[in-house]
Amino acid sequence: MVTLVVSRPAYADESLERVVEGRLLAPCCWLQTLDVHDSPLASSLRDEVRSRLQRGEAPAAVENDLVARYGAAIRAVPAGTDPRRALGVGTVAAFLACGALLLAYVLRRVKGARVPRKGPRSFPVDPYDARLDLELEEHHR
Repeated sequence: MVTLVVSRPAYADESLERVVEGRLLAPCCWLQTLDVHDSPLASSLRDEVRSRLQRGEAPAAVENDLVARYGAAIRAVPAGTDPRRALGVGTVAAFLACGALLLAYVLRRVKGARVPRKGPRSFPVDPYDARLDLELEEHHR
């Protein structure tokens, strides 16, 4: 008899670890997140996060425990927010704004093409110009 064991793929755990590590700053410098910082403390915290998640602990519980130990400054992202959501909303807003600008440009060009142009500009009558016109007419007769 064959027993089938269903579990999450290995990459699913890795991505969950990366999400938690990406939400927390390395407490040794407070400049980089745990997923990219290279220090003994950051390595130790990454190992702790990985082992706790592999034991089945909830990501929020791991994050909250580290916040309790190191303070709220360890959060790279405010609690309860997902920066991927803001990125998605920002991208959609940028596309909509570009589309609106393009539409406004096209409508302005189309409207400008339909407006009949006025005839030649009329300039103020210059007495010398009128006299020159009369002399030219007489000369051509």
